[in-house]
Amino acid sequence: MKKLFKKLFLLNLLLLIFIGCSKDDLLTENESIPEIDSVFETLKAWGFSDHEIEDMGTYYLVDKDIVFYKNKKYHKPENSNTKQREHPNSVTINSIQVFINPGMNQAWRNASVDAINRWNNASSGLLLNITTTTANAHIEIMYDSQDPALTLAANVFGMGEFPATNGLPGTRIWINPDFNACSGAITQNMRISNVQHELGHNLGLTHTNQTFGSLIPGTPSTDAQSVMNGGQACTINNFSTGDFSAVAFLFPPLTPTGSSLVCNTSTAVYTIENSNIPLTWTTSSNLQILSSSNNSITVKPVNSSFNGSGFVQANSPTQNIRKDVWIGKAVVDYIEFGNGIGETDYFCSSHYGNTYDIFPRLSGTTHQIRLRRWPSLSIVYSPSTNYSGNSGTLNYTPSPGWYVFGIRRTNPCGTSEWFETEVEFVDCSNNEGGGEF
Repeated sequence: MKKLFKKLFLLNLLLLIFIGCSKDDLLTENESIPEIDSVFETLKAWGFSDHEIEDMGTYYLVDKDIVFYKNKKYHKPENSNTKQREHPNSVTINSIQVFINPGMNQAWRNASVDAINRWNNASSGLLLNITTTTANAHIEIMYDSQDPALTLAANVFGMGEFPATNGLPGTRIWINPDFNACSGAITQNMRISNVQHELGHNLGLTHTNQTFGSLIPGTPSTDAQSVMNGGQACTINNFSTGDFSAVAFLFPPLTPTGSSLVCNTSTAVYTIENSNIPLTWTTSSNLQILSSSNNSITVKPVNSSFNGSGFVQANSPTQNIRKDVWIGKAVVDYIEFGNGIGETDYFCSSHYGNTYDIFPRLSGTTHQIRLRRWPSLSIVYSPSTNYSGNSGTLNYTPSPGWYVFGIRRTNPCGTSEWFETEVEFVDCSNNEGGGEF
């Protein structure tokens, strides 16, 4: 009996060991399944239905022209829908290298170049550079036949790849030179527009006419003219107004940050932030460059007594980004007068509705005013108030006659000299007009 119990004990122990090993082996054999399932689950969370997701082995083909690799990570959508449409994965660089496979024919290579130029002319902070090697390319444009792992159906013009979670664009665009689903011949504009469309996917834009992705602020909820509409390979044609807004949202235009005011003996630093686009810097002739790097410049006024406008400018391969600045003290070039009844060449002596506007228009200034009586030039009105802004109302009613109206302005760099000009006060109650001085 003891031998029987001993045998049963050993048999149960072996069974437990066998079951334990089987579970471990099962987990080991299926280590890749959670990663594959996570991509599929993410696609479902984005709103794609089962019939829109095709399992192609190493990748999922979604909506006929978008690739999702099973070994990559993609962000799931957020609950917020505050953001044409944006993919959850963002491209965080703005200078992107594109390789155009030389094995494509001349028409497709030219179409790829023209599509890249359309993106570079979108007035955004994005620069697509054509590279002749694949070593440093972020995106490669190629035929589907040049990739042994992929074949596009005859009704699929091309296919792109959304960005993954590493901040880089999708790596490949596949073109189908055998596409034959349009009613007529394939035109060069169709080639350009479809490469342009697929570049949009690689850079983070989804289909405008579908619900996948977050609606980008400032763009319409529907846009029949969008180059990013899906299923319209035969009719899409360049960026729409909404597309331009979407591109500028994803890749904001470059803007030099720094003060709009440079005092005569001070230095100022201007910077282009969060950009890897190659830049060179230039300035107006009244500013000298003390130092510069790709993304920054330090300047100083050439003349310590100069007061006026200037600029700094960052020059990229596709655009020049200029920032206008004011150098030195605020000045007064001229004054425009108003009297509440449409005239601009005289004041009314009988009411407080006399207004004035100061030019040039400058921010961050205050000013003082005064009146002197002609011909004695004695001061008859000189409030001590520092008025803010570029305009004001004269709360004074002198007797009719000629006066000299003066203004001086102050900004953080100092106070200007008085600027004076003649103005006539007229008794407007008698419908009198201004006379010659």
